[in-house]
Amino acid sequence: AHHGQTPPCAEALIKAGIARVVCALSDPDTRVKGQGLEILRARGISVKLGVAADEARQVLHGYLSRKIHGKPHVQLKLAISSDEMLATNDPDKRWITGTLARDRGHLMRACSDAIVVGVGTVLSDDPELTCRLSGLENRSPLRVVIDTNLRTPLNSRLVTSAKQTTLVIACSEKTQQDKQRPFEENGVELLKFACRSGHLDLTAVLAKLAARGINRVLFEGGAQIANSLVKDGLIDEFAIFKAPARIGNKGYPAFASKPLKQIIDELSLVEDYKLTVGPDELSLYHRRHLT
Repeated sequence: AHHGQTPPCAEALIKAGIARVVCALSDPDTRVKGQGLEILRARGISVKLGVAADEARQVLHGYLSRKIHGKPHVQLKLAISSDEMLATNDPDKRWITGTLARDRGHLMRACSDAIVVGVGTVLSDDPELTCRLSGLENRSPLRVVIDTNLRTPLNSRLVTSAKQTTLVIACSEKTQQDKQRPFEENGVELLKFACRSGHLDLTAVLAKLAARGINRVLFEGGAQIANSLVKDGLIDEFAIFKAPARIGNKGYPAFASKPLKQIIDELSLVEDYKLTVGPDELSLYHRRHLT
């Protein structure tokens, strides 16, 4: 019903002589809000609204979250051992899960608009945060690092590739200009935020991403950022890859002293499915929204 990059679709439907329109949902965009459907009805076109609405909400959950709640849909992905350890301090064991599970994780990246990690993951893994599935390389999401004090190394793979693949670093608004300059010279986009107890406000970071049109955000990384998302109640979807091996005292627990089941119960998450991925198991949970 509005003029954007294209003229109003309602006018095109009228000109095409369409007699009946079947629609799942009314667009919550403030520029529209059902106006297009009213235009069609005013011209005598039959409009049926609400067909397969629940299915449509699943397809559009990122867009609906951004338009209604002002935040993207947040998916947290964790890979854990059978004893719920996030990582190991054994340098010879970089991966907890197998190849098929890691490929599935790259598919999640391709389905996301942005991928977010904490600086701890950057320091320990030096990741690239791109999608490396054959044929989906051009579907890599926007790369975002939560780095309060700008500790990301300038020679990291993220920074050295920033001029080719966009990199956003969210840092403290109190960061000194001389510390920012080398990152900006390397093509890094810096977003500055207020801190709470020494940490960035993730709600504000998500609001900024929503403002630039980001619908779906995938969080990867370590325990600190996972615990922050849980504490702030920001998780909409939780993907857990569980490997059969135990790590024991060489590992780092995912959620401090809390078992995973307790976290899931506290967040009122509903299990969608379990899927065998090679030797590993993927469990996907979601939280119901008013959308």
